[in-house]
Order: sequence, then C-alpha cells, then structure tokens
Amino acid sequence: MDNILPQISRLFCHPASPAAGVRGASACISLADDGFMLLRYWFDCAYDTIDVGAPAVSERTDGLWKNTCFEAFLQIDAEAGDEPVYYIELNFAPSGQWAAYHFTAYREGMTALKISAPAISIHAGDGHLMVQAHMRLPDIWRGKPLRAGISAVIAEKDGTKSYWALHHNAAAPDFHDQACFTLQLLPAETI
Repeated sequence: MDNILPQISRLFCHPASPAAGVRGASACISLADDGFMLLRYWFDCAYDTIDVGAPAVSERTDGLWKNTCFEAFLQIDAEAGDEPVYYIELNFAPSGQWAAYHFTAYREGMTALKISAPAISIHAGDGHLMVQAHMRLPDIWRGKPLRAGISAVIAEKDGTKSYWALHHNAAAPDFHDQACFTLQLLPAETI
C-alpha cells in the first residue's frame, strides 16, 4: 500500500469568534492509495476546559457542528472534474458520532454520503486534545487530485465557541466556502 505523505497544517481561529482556552491548533491528513484516510486534529489547550460531550454509540448523527466537531471538506480538483460530484463534508465528534454528506453545489443538494463508519479516537493529555478519525473514502474519490478544507468547531465549557480552519474567507465562519479548501492532495502515483 503506497501512502500519500501526511500533510500537517496549522488551523487558524476565526477572528469573529476568539477562543478562551485554546492557544493553537493543527491538523494532519494522509491518504492511502486504497482509499483510506487518516485525519488528526491537535489542539493546544487544557483538556478539561473543552466540552467534548459524553461518549456515545458510533453512529451517523446530524447537527454535530452545534458542539465540538472536527470536519473535513473534500473536492475533486477541477482538472480531474469529469465526475458528476461537487464536494463532500465529513464530521467527527469526540463522542464517537459522525456524519458524511455530499453536496451538488455550494450548500445545495445535500444528501447522506454512503460510507462505512469511521474509527474515531480521542487522546487528551496535560495541555492538549487530539482527535483522530480513520475511514475509507468512496471509490469515486480514489486516485484523483483533491482539494481539502480542514476545520473544527470547539465548544468550551464556559460557553465560548471558536471556529478553526486552514483559511477563513468571510466576516463570519464558513467552512463550505471553496476558497477555504486550500490543501492540495495528489494521488500517490504522482508523488
């Protein structure tokens, strides 16, 4: 199995929603040529200040973005755009719940994306929170150059909610904005 090299990127807090206890964040994404994707989110924070929710059954759940939620948006690069797809959204909660959606246009045509349940794990230590999600992408996404947007919503126990992403393009947080899909992921055979 040939893997695409992991790409580590800094996440930026949207200035309209500053964090109270989170000092910094990064994310790492890696893809394998067999379609498996691994995402890791790392937050520099006091773990006990973050509202991670109670552990739950690992099941598809809507509305995860209303609380602490880790997200990825993937779009097939325009040059490989011979497929009738626009973009997908993946949500992972520290509780173990998850969601996956397909969109046919910007915030339009949303349907549930058929995928197997991702494996989600949470690791906390003195001064950090790490969430990891491992899943297999649908076949249509394999072997194509992708653009990715990596983001997170962090709810703190004091009521603060901050929005983190590779890039912010508007006055309010908008993870669906394709201008925020700044990470290029190339198929393994082109590296």
